[in-house]
Amino acid sequence: QPFFDFGIRGQNEIVTIIDSGIDHRHCFYHDPKREVPFDKTDFQHRKIVRYQVISDIYDGENGHGTHVSGIIAGQSLCHNCSCSMYNGIAPESKIFFVDAGEEKDPVSLTQHYSFSNIVEIAKSMNSYVFSNSWGFPPSTKKVRQIFDRIAFQNPFISFIFGAGNSKHWF
Repeated sequence: QPFFDFGIRGQNEIVTIIDSGIDHRHCFYHDPKREVPFDKTDFQHRKIVRYQVISDIYDGENGHGTHVSGIIAGQSLCHNCSCSMYNGIAPESKIFFVDAGEEKDPVSLTQHYSFSNIVEIAKSMNSYVFSNSWGFPPSTKKVRQIFDRIAFQNPFISFIFGAGNSKHWF
C-alpha cells in the first residue's frame, strides 16, 4: 500500500460500516482480551469499538459485511502469517459496525432503524467516515433525499455508498 510508506495506516480513525453483519470471530476482528461491545461502546477493543445490533449479531452465508469490513479495516491477529497479507487499506483503524442484515436473508437490509440516530452515535465516537456498501438504486428519490439532507447537515462526514453489485450499467 503506497500510503503505508508515509505511515498512513488509519491510526486514530473509527469507520462506521452499515452492512449485513460481521463475523467478529474472524482473525481480522477478534480480540482475545475483550468481548465484542454489542449495543455499547468500548474503545479498548482492538478492532470493533461498537457493534450496533439492528437485525442480529451474525453475518450471512456470503459474508458481505465481513468482506467489506476487511477491505477497509481488517487487521490479522498474527503479524507474520499468510492472513496478514490481506489486511485492509486502513488496518490500524477501528470499526463502529451497524448490523442491518439478517443472517437468513443477508441480501436485504432492514429499514427498521434511524440513520439519523446512527449518525449521532458515530459523531459521539468521532467517526466521520461511513461505508454503506449496500448502495441503493439511483432512482430511489426518497432515499436520496434523506441522505442528501443528512449529508448537508453533517458536512464534515464522508458518506460513501456502493454503486451496486449487479455488474450492469444503469
